[in-house]
Amino acid sequence: MIHPYGNLLEESVLTASPMELTGMLFDRLVLEIRTARENLRAGNITGRSASASKAIEIVLELAGSLDDARGGDLSRNLRRLYAYMVDQINEGNSGQDERSFANAEAVAAPLAEAWRQISGSSAVAESPDGSCPWWAAEGELAGSLSFKG
Repeated sequence: MIHPYGNLLEESVLTASPMELTGMLFDRLVLEIRTARENLRAGNITGRSASASKAIEIVLELAGSLDDARGGDLSRNLRRLYAYMVDQINEGNSGQDERSFANAEAVAAPLAEAWRQISGSSAVAESPDGSCPWWAAEGELAGSLSFKG
């Protein structure tokens, strides 16, 4: 059976800009972390592991899109946040530790929100090559994030 929304999702992904794709990844990341937490609470090992694996795949995809040469400190700082999230997701999954999943979500959710805020800004819209413009959005993204250590 063909899923009626499958083609719509595929079309959305195929026609999305790099900025929109990144936003989709952040949104899915938050969803997968939350789903892993819910599955942990429900005792669903298979579901927890599947969601944790998907979340890690997303973080690795986001990390792979970073350009340290153009992104400078922001790119390097995001890389460290991504590594922290992978560590926390792994710990949440292997250690069955909801706090670790919560720590990962506490990083992912503000990043997703910050990305939504900057994705409509003129600095981002004016990216000359259509790539994810870490260089153009650095001040806005950095100003949108606040993490407590």
